[in-house]
Amino acid sequence: MIPEERRRLFVAVTVGHFGIDVFNSMGPVVVTFLVQPLGLSAAQVGLAVGLHQLLAGATQPAFGWLVDRVGSRLLGPLSVAWAIGLVALSVGWAERLGWALFLPLFAAAALGSGAFHPQGTLHAGRAVAGRESTTTSYFFLAGQLGLALGPLLAGLALDRFGAPGIAGMGAVALLVPVWMAQRMSGPRHESPSAVSLFDQQARRGAAAVLGHGRTDRGESSRRGAGGGRAVAILAAVFSMRAWLFIGTASFLPLLFSGRGWSAAGQGLVVGAFWMGGALGGVLAGARADRGDRRLVVASTTLLGTAILPLLLMAQTPLPALFAAVLAGAGLGAPHSILMVLAQEMLPLRRGLASGAALGFLFACGALASWGIGLLADRLPLEQVLLLGVAPGLLVGALVLLLPSRQAGLGRLAEEVS
Repeated sequence: MIPEERRRLFVAVTVGHFGIDVFNSMGPVVVTFLVQPLGLSAAQVGLAVGLHQLLAGATQPAFGWLVDRVGSRLLGPLSVAWAIGLVALSVGWAERLGWALFLPLFAAAALGSGAFHPQGTLHAGRAVAGRESTTTSYFFLAGQLGLALGPLLAGLALDRFGAPGIAGMGAVALLVPVWMAQRMSGPRHESPSAVSLFDQQARRGAAAVLGHGRTDRGESSRRGAGGGRAVAILAAVFSMRAWLFIGTASFLPLLFSGRGWSAAGQGLVVGAFWMGGALGGVLAGARADRGDRRLVVASTTLLGTAILPLLLMAQTPLPALFAAVLAGAGLGAPHSILMVLAQEMLPLRRGLASGAALGFLFACGALASWGIGLLADRLPLEQVLLLGVAPGLLVGALVLLLPSRQAGLGRLAEEVS
């Protein structure tokens, strides 16, 4: 049984995650659409998409720190409204604004994403103690459903109405933060005993991941070194997944546009890629709560990496659609599990931990998008994207070096709820 306040906040941030990620994910499709009217190169496409991702990522640790101290009742709805409003404005009037004004407005929309994601991940992880991977996977399921629908809806709107169609979508979508404000405005009545028990669980999770505990000085030193190694490995895994998943998703529209596909066709396949990640994330999150999380992350990543070349080499939408679902499922499945691992490393600063982890991921994704764009001006884009197979294989191996923590924290679930 989820306490009423946690349930209300969880539902609000989950719906908000869907809404904000619809507009986050349409970036590659809308920027590709603007290639002709604004005369953009592949490097400029990478710059626009990458700068948006960079600001979304680089600001998340600061917003996570803020959430840990002042809460999220006001910041939640405002962050969603900011992100939706600026994407709608910058894209809807892009041809009038020109590249010089479009770029900063489009990039500034990412500040809303940077503010929202740490607080959303925080509330998702706290919804049901002992089931963090599962509840966090549902939160990310909503986001990835938004990521899946965003490119498709944007493609349909662009084919039908052109860039102003995105402004119309934004006007309707602003109902989401209005609803969130109502849901998140209730009184706070979190049980002190529930908070205490949740923090006990958080400390135990951190001890399992980082290797801290009541030991002698020599053992403590060795475990501290092991904890530093775990952080370094997790950072490497995040950075390589950024190229593999975010970098690939950012350039699929441009790849398929070069093959003569419509904006709707591009959006359909990119949406299927994100949808696969959403479904894979839920299944993997539930499995990780019952077994060795390392094996779940390694196996799904390797599966997605093996299927990725089929997606990149597809010449027509139908085979690409099937490959996108399968590749997305494998590559997106580990996301919620890795976020829970990151939260456990700062158990009493989960907002900061969520912001730092997501921020690092988004920042690496931004660098990947920028790098792919630069390479794509010199090499065929398909060849550049196929380079993502290498980091996929490395992730599958590196994650096995993380400390093992079998499921078992669920014993506190009933006590907390």
